[in-house]
Amino acid sequence: MLQSAPRSLRLAVATVVAITIAVWADAASAAGRRVALVIGNSAYQRTPTLDNPKNDATDMAASLKKRGFQVIEGFDLTKAAFDRKVRDFATALQGAETGLFFYAGHGIQVGGQNYLVPVDAELESAAALDFEMVRLDLVHRTMEREAKTNVIFLDACRNNPLSRNLARAMGTRSTQIGQGLAAVESGVGTLISFSTQPGNVALDGTGRNSPYAGALVRHVTSSSDDLSSLLIAVRNDVMAATQGRQVPWEHSALTGRFYFASAPQAAIPGPSTAPPPARLSDAAEAWAATKDTTNTAVLEAFIARYKETFYAQLARARIEELKKQAGPATNLYSGRALQARVGNAELSLPSPVGYCELDPSISSDARMIKAVEGMLPKTNRLLAGSADCGQLIEWRAGKRQLLDDFAQYQTLVTFENQDLPVSAEAAIKETCAAMRAQGEKMTTDMMPEVKTRAEQVMKDVKVNEMRFLGVISEDKLVCYAVILQKFKAETGTDKTQITVFATTVLKGKIVYSYLFAPFAGGETVTQLLAKQKSVVAMLQAANAN
Repeated sequence: MLQSAPRSLRLAVATVVAITIAVWADAASAAGRRVALVIGNSAYQRTPTLDNPKNDATDMAASLKKRGFQVIEGFDLTKAAFDRKVRDFATALQGAETGLFFYAGHGIQVGGQNYLVPVDAELESAAALDFEMVRLDLVHRTMEREAKTNVIFLDACRNNPLSRNLARAMGTRSTQIGQGLAAVESGVGTLISFSTQPGNVALDGTGRNSPYAGALVRHVTSSSDDLSSLLIAVRNDVMAATQGRQVPWEHSALTGRFYFASAPQAAIPGPSTAPPPARLSDAAEAWAATKDTTNTAVLEAFIARYKETFYAQLARARIEELKKQAGPATNLYSGRALQARVGNAELSLPSPVGYCELDPSISSDARMIKAVEGMLPKTNRLLAGSADCGQLIEWRAGKRQLLDDFAQYQTLVTFENQDLPVSAEAAIKETCAAMRAQGEKMTTDMMPEVKTRAEQVMKDVKVNEMRFLGVISEDKLVCYAVILQKFKAETGTDKTQITVFATTVLKGKIVYSYLFAPFAGGETVTQLLAKQKSVVAMLQAANAN
């Protein structure tokens, strides 16, 4: 039967692992991805060169990279080059959690509108505003359209000789040209920081950096404070360096605390006798990946694996904290199944117990859904997404940066509008065979070895690398497999993650069920497999003919 299966089916099931890795590795960190556009314009062609902006942008870019940002850099940009960088930034922002824009160079305000000045600007006529300049609100709108949290740093309030050219060209309308930059109102989730108060001129500085950029880079690099506290420190440093002549100013509509570094965690005293260094090191790495989870099963697996370390005490404290918070999260869980049409079949897709559906009417959820759909290959379609209810509440409120425990359903588009050419059992057998050919040949009979192997593999996985562990369970209508991965989180820390995904057939349609969780040792494989089996059992019961 398998040998007679059409080539399209064999290719479809053979590529399921590649699809899963390519799509869900990105989706796992999509909500936490941070993207920055950093521009420094020094070498102006028709005015004296500015000493600091290129240095400021270079140092800021380096600092942001250390903090885990994807950075798009630009130096001494003409208008055409500036436009290209903004376009690249807009593309990179799709699906990102945080956008950041840093600009150092000349800026000008006309009629309350702020413009950033490319190095080839002449400003010999009023029309130059539209054709030679870059409007700040263009960048601003682009960021707020794509990302949940946005931060803008502007060191563009320098005394600008080009404004005199424009004043001559505008004649009686030259009174519209203001000193420095105009105040800007930020949308919800955005903070805009100026190097000095609106209408004032900032100093270029006598050292490598301007007073504002130097202080900003220093604190972004070393501070563990949230952004609001960090900017107070920057303001104090700049005022001290300029004898009060320059006072950085910001407008904030952030809805939660934003950290360049990891958010601080409460410490619990550990035992007086330290465990062996190697064991403590392993536990520390695993705890860094687990500490923010709201999945008690993951925490219990961590405790079982690292019970001799003080990190187990942290995990127990986390469980107690989650129990206190369980009320609102439990109330959010509805237990209902989402209905989705796949070809001529109406499928019921229940969320895992304790998980809540992503709601496209909520902007943060809609961005997540859009990010996932944008990453899917044409062969797959997203049917539903959900996340741990407690995490989802905190994430929507801006109190957490990542959804650690989440789930999705997908279908295979190839056979969405046509019948499978083989039986459901044959399709699953073909799927498992294809995945075994690409991964290690694991089975549930070897579960202790699977757990040990998972720990060994995760130690070898590098940042932004995925490893397909293989098929770990199979029955007549379901094939279960595991992927391990490590990625750079928004906080700049390395996160380890396990994915257990199941392939099944419902009402003649191929459906993939994915569960993602932080990897907290080999026990996580057992825990997540059991959870996935319960999800599939609910799925099959909800769609019984």
